[in-house]
Amino acid sequence: MPIIYTEAMLDSVRLVMAMATGKLGAENADEEIKGLEAAAFQMEHLLATKLATLTRRELEAYRVKGANLDPWTQDCVDQAANGASYAIVWAEYQLMRFHRPYYPGFKPGLLPHFYARLQRIEVTPQQGVYCMIELPKPQL
Repeated sequence: MPIIYTEAMLDSVRLVMAMATGKLGAENADEEIKGLEAAAFQMEHLLATKLATLTRRELEAYRVKGANLDPWTQDCVDQAANGASYAIVWAEYQLMRFHRPYYPGFKPGLLPHFYARLQRIEVTPQQGVYCMIELPKPQL
């Protein structure tokens, strides 16, 4: 679902990041990931707030045809897509300095699982250090 982040929305994300790390701006990747986890919760809250303003018809426009799920149900594909989108916003608005968006991950199995990932910038891709972001279900 398209959402345009206003400066006030981004300020709320900056605030929760600062609250999670105890300072404005992380000094290393480990601090930053704590802030980004809080930012993911805030972004989900902003999304839920936006969804709450949509009409039933607008909600149906974003619903998967034939699915018997309510519009609030998120599966791991939704979470991976949202997490990747949030990472792009964080990068675009310079909310992260020690990570960059990375393609979503996949865990095969009886119940396959998709998830959003970030890559630490100071680590080379050959070393394979990635961070997984698990997003909460939006709460109203």
